[in-house]
Amino acid sequence: MAQMPVLRGVTGVQVEYKEPINPAHKPIYERLKNRRVLEQYKEFMSPLKLQRSLNVALSGCNGVINAVHQSGRITYCYELVAHMQRQVAETNVLPGFRREDALVGGFVSTLLHETGHAIFYLLDIPIFGREEDAADAIAAFVALQFGKTSARRILTGTAFVWRASELANQARTRRFEDYSDEHGTDAQRFYNTLCIALGSDQVERTNTFSDFASLLPETRRAQCPREYLHVKNSFTRYVLPHVDLAQMKKIQAMEWLRNEDGTDIAPPTASGPRPSLGPAGPGTLAPGRPAPK
Repeated sequence: MAQMPVLRGVTGVQVEYKEPINPAHKPIYERLKNRRVLEQYKEFMSPLKLQRSLNVALSGCNGVINAVHQSGRITYCYELVAHMQRQVAETNVLPGFRREDALVGGFVSTLLHETGHAIFYLLDIPIFGREEDAADAIAAFVALQFGKTSARRILTGTAFVWRASELANQARTRRFEDYSDEHGTDAQRFYNTLCIALGSDQVERTNTFSDFASLLPETRRAQCPREYLHVKNSFTRYVLPHVDLAQMKKIQAMEWLRNEDGTDIAPPTASGPRPSLGPAGPGTLAPGRPAPK
């Protein structure tokens, strides 16, 4: 603790790395702790003025693959990091996406998703519709505040993880009851992530994600500016009043990701051509390539 730098900005965020229960997760624990991901998260959150504490822990979860917020506490399971790593390694890559961005993007977006739940709870923000969709939207919007390069890595990596998860689910054959979950399907979350990213390009007159426009059907693409503005306006109305704007500008000017972030993802277990982006869309597996498990 004596070696830990003093972070500027008083926040209600407290972070903790818990020793993993499963010895196989020790490398994940050590990598994340050495990378100081939670300390950086705390600093990133420093502009948000919280009146109550937000406790965030990386922890073993006795085999449960999850990350969850409950009453101002976020628990991020090592099992989920290991699960994402396996899925990413086994999934073919779409043109323009990078496997090395998928783990860092998936990790950050999941943490921001649970942070969205925490913000709704701590700031008592009203929500119409499903809270899981709202948490996804605020996570994507906040990721855009990391700057052009990091935002692209985080959001395309996030989309990669959703696609990998959807392909794995399709390989197991969905049941009707699967659609009863409070979350959208992973394929829907893939498209929702890209839509907010593309919407930001169109509204803010940037060109960060334009090469992914072909992944969205034209009818959905036309709605993306409205979807982006919806979350931007909600953030401005309900969250921004609780933000130290001067501190936020300092945070936005910082570079949060490193070149090596995500490069330790294991190589794919099988080789094969990249999938077609034809009529079947980005969910199509390349011919002859086995479905991820």
